Amino acid sequence: MVQTELLEYAQAAVGWLVKGGAAYFAALLGAQAFIEGSLFRERIRDQLGLELVVAQEAIRLGMDPLSVRANLSNYNTSHIGRKWGLKAELHISAGFGASRGRVRHELYHKLRDFNRKEPLSTLDPRHLFLEEPRATIYGCFGIRL
Repeated sequence: MVQTELLEYAQAAVGWLVKGGAAYFAALLGAQAFIEGSLFRERIRDQLGLELVVAQEAIRLGMDPLSVRANLSNYNTSHIGRKWGLKAELHISAGFGASRGRVRHELYHKLRDFNRKEPLSTLDPRHLFLEEPRATIYGCFGIRL
């Protein structure tokens, strides 16, 4: 009888864990969709507009605008990567995803997450549960965590 009770509790715990994980990822994806799909977002239409937005947002974060090289690219995803030591290369996907919120999100990654020697995998728990939500909140609302 004790073993069956423990099994029932374990099954209930796994069920709640799965539901909580699904809710977490749905909220994270929803917030990222808000960054890219908001009706009130500022779209970036060309390379000059991207460079202007990057400079403004870098100054707002207290970063040197010259420490980031921005490219409006045809990649499917936007990302920021290390290049030339301390300088970073920012790729923003042209079209629907090119917005001020997306630039803010990626610059916040540079500010908070570039201080380690090795980049984390996108499936790393630290990236999924700390870095990505933190950058998403800054991209959506401008709140620094």
